[in-house]
Amino acid sequence: MNIKETFHIVFINMVENKFRLILTSLGIIVGTVTIVLVIAIGQGGEKQAAQQFSDLSADTIYINLNYSALGMDVDFSKIEHLTPENINQVMEETTTLSGMYLRVSTFKEISYKQTKENASILGVTQGYTQISSLIVESGADFSEQDFENGERVAVIGGKLSEKLFSGEEAVGK
Repeated sequence: MNIKETFHIVFINMVENKFRLILTSLGIIVGTVTIVLVIAIGQGGEKQAAQQFSDLSADTIYINLNYSALGMDVDFSKIEHLTPENINQVMEETTTLSGMYLRVSTFKEISYKQTKENASILGVTQGYTQISSLIVESGADFSEQDFENGERVAVIGGKLSEKLFSGEEAVGK
């Protein structure tokens, strides 16, 4: 059988079995689209997961005091705290650490004009934004002078800025 006869038989079958041709074509089209969608969703999920974990680092170590191990009879106000001088000493003696910062946290009610909001507050030393991979969108990060002079400055998050300042510029207030 030559190629001309093969195409003639195929054409006759297509004309006589139109419904079978339509269903077969539809099955091929739906199957192909499904495969493409599954691959696209998988790649999109992979990119989103990689983006979420990109700021995490196995190089970051958090050290916290285990208050429960100290017991109930301990006067926490008499526990010696780390100081910036301790950080400087560790950084001078280490060959592997690239940065350190001190951090203390609390939860307080803050207000601006008539708006009040409960917020988590972090007190940090220099290096916090670099080590934590934070980006300041508006205004400026803490300066070296802010730390040296003990200035009362704050960097607030976008959601808190929206709640307190309702769209107006928060920088300098």
